[in-house]
Amino acid sequence: MGCGRQGSGKYSTLDGTPLPLFARQRAASRSSLRRLLCLGIVVFSLLNALTWHSLLHHQSIASNERMLALRAAPGAPLMTHGEALEAMYPWSADRVPLSHNHSRPCTQQHTILIVADMDRDSRNGSVWESSLRRGSLCLLLNGSYTVDWLDEVPLRSTLNQGGRGMELSTLTWFSGKLLACDDRTGVVYHILGGHPHPEVILADGDGSTAGKGFKCEWASVRHGQLYLGSVGREMTNARNEVLHRNSQYVKVIDSSGSVQHLNWTAQYEALRAAANTSRPGYLWHEAAVWDDLHDRWLFWPRKESREAYNPKDDESRGSNLILTASGSAFETVHYARAGEHIMNRGFSSVKLLPHAPDIAIALRTEEVDGRVASFVCVVHTNGTVLMTDTFIADRKYEGIEVAV
Repeated sequence: MGCGRQGSGKYSTLDGTPLPLFARQRAASRSSLRRLLCLGIVVFSLLNALTWHSLLHHQSIASNERMLALRAAPGAPLMTHGEALEAMYPWSADRVPLSHNHSRPCTQQHTILIVADMDRDSRNGSVWESSLRRGSLCLLLNGSYTVDWLDEVPLRSTLNQGGRGMELSTLTWFSGKLLACDDRTGVVYHILGGHPHPEVILADGDGSTAGKGFKCEWASVRHGQLYLGSVGREMTNARNEVLHRNSQYVKVIDSSGSVQHLNWTAQYEALRAAANTSRPGYLWHEAAVWDDLHDRWLFWPRKESREAYNPKDDESRGSNLILTASGSAFETVHYARAGEHIMNRGFSSVKLLPHAPDIAIALRTEEVDGRVASFVCVVHTNGTVLMTDTFIADRKYEGIEVAV
C-alpha cells in the first residue's frame, strides 16, 4: 500500500487508550480504503501541523502532546504504547484490545511485552514458534504494583539451526525497533506487525566460530548501542575442565547494524568473585540492564552455585542476587538480595521502569524435571520487593520490555 511504511504510526496513544486510525468497514473495497486512508493522513498531517504551530506560538505543550512528539522521533529511546501495539499487530488489523483495563485506580501505568522461549517445543512442523504477550503494569496508590495480561500473538519463522529455532531470550527496544534474539541461531529479529524479521546474525565467541550461533541471553541499551550477552560462564565437560569461553563474550551492535565482539571474561569473573562463586562455582546470567542514571551495570543472575556445574543439580540453584558493577572492568561490585531465595527459581530478564529508574520489573523462571513456569515481580534495585513473584503461565518467558 502507498501512503507510508508499515509501522510508521497507525496507532495514536492518548492517556493509555489506543485509538486505531485505520478503522474500516467490511463493505469498503481495498481501493476505496486506500484513498480514504491517504486522504485521512493528509488531513491529519495538515491539522497536526497547524496544531503544533499554535502550541509553539503559545509556548505550551501538554503532556500527551509531548508523548506524541517522542513517538514521532525516529529511534526514540523509549517504546510507546502505540509502538507496542505495532509490534504485535499489522496495521491492517480491524481492532486491537485496549492497552490498560485495571479495575483499581493506578497512579502510573505501563504496557509491558514479554517473549517466549519454548526450547524444543518451539517446532511446529516446518516452522518454529514463539509468542509475544502484552500486559499492563499498574502502580497502585499504596506504592505496590499489579499486572493484568491482555493478549498474546504467535511469532513464526522457518529459520533454524539443527532443528532448533525461535527460542527467543531477549526483548529490547533499540533504535526505533523492538528486537528479540534467538539463543539457538544467534539471529536478532525485528518484531513488527506480529512477524519476526531477521535483522542481524551473531556468531559465537569472538565472531570467528563457524556454524554456531551466539547463545544470547540478555540485552540492554548503553550509550546508544545494544549490548547482548550470554550466560557468562565457561563451558566445561563432565570433569569440569574448561572447553571454551565463548559465552563470556558480549556483542555490541550500533544503529547501523555493525557488530563488535568484546571479551568480558574479566567482567564476569569480577561478578563471580563478589558473589563468592568463583571456580569451581559459577553464576549463570540471563538478566542484565544498564543503569544510565547511576552509570553502572545491574546483573540479576538466573543461577548461582559454589559447586561445579551439574545439569541436574543446576535446576535447584536459582538466584535472587542483584549485582551492581561500576568501572570498565567492574572494579567495584556490590550485591543485594531480592526477597525470598527460592532455590529452583531465578531471574531471566529485567528492565528498569521509565518513571522510576531505581525500580525494576523482572521475569523469574523455573525449570525442574521438565516442568517450566514463569513469574513476574517488581523490585527496587536495593532488593526491596514491591510486587512478589506473580505467576504468568506454565511456559518459559525470557525477555521483557516496558513502554511509556
